[in-house]
Amino acid sequence: MKRVLVTGAGGYLGSNLVPSGAGRPLYDRSKALGQGAVLTEAARGLDAVICQPTGIIGPR
Repeated sequence: MKRVLVTGAGGYLGSNLVPSGAGRPLYDRSKALGQGAVLTEAARGLDAVICQPTGIIGPR
């Protein structure tokens, strides 16, 4: 694998703001876990991009 691109649903996920608590929706928690895994691998040398768009515009 040469590069990983992770697309979020908007918002900011940093070291002090992790939407992974039990009170958060399952979608938010799964996004937080996925992004955390990518950040871990990026620290080991994986070429990764995490994109947090404010909105996704598509054909519908």
